[in-house]
Amino acid sequence: MQPQRTDRVCSVDNREGRLIESRIVGLRTRDDAEAHSRAVGELVLRMSGRPRSVLFADHRPVKIYPPEVSERLEALFVKMNALSERVAILVARRNATLVLQPERLERLVRLVRHATHETRRVVFTPEEAKAHMAPALSAAQRRRARELLHERAHRS
Repeated sequence: MQPQRTDRVCSVDNREGRLIESRIVGLRTRDDAEAHSRAVGELVLRMSGRPRSVLFADHRPVKIYPPEVSERLEALFVKMNALSERVAILVARRNATLVLQPERLERLVRLVRHATHETRRVVFTPEEAKAHMAPALSAAQRRRARELLHERAHRS
């Protein structure tokens, strides 16, 4: 399947089974967040039914989310409750702006927790992301997740 959205702010793709791949470079405006949400939503809805989708969202390049973007992401996470089996959101501990401003990191964690589902998790390492997603993925999807995390480790 071709990427749903690939541009300067994000990419959303589905290359293997029910694994949805999202890479966030920077959602700077509400329009950016809306476009990202639409792209994720279209893929998730296209894959609706059983088994439900597994979303991997790589937010490592992000430094700060403006309030209007945070609000839109919160709405997306809540909507994904009923539609996705698991969500792993990977953020970088080394991102000084995010980590040194605990309220920003706490906001992201709250956004995910607000989705009220224990299968949504903010993680800090590719290993944590793989471990969180693995129970819901087939062998081929786990292989793709490993490839994806390896590719992105070399781009980050």
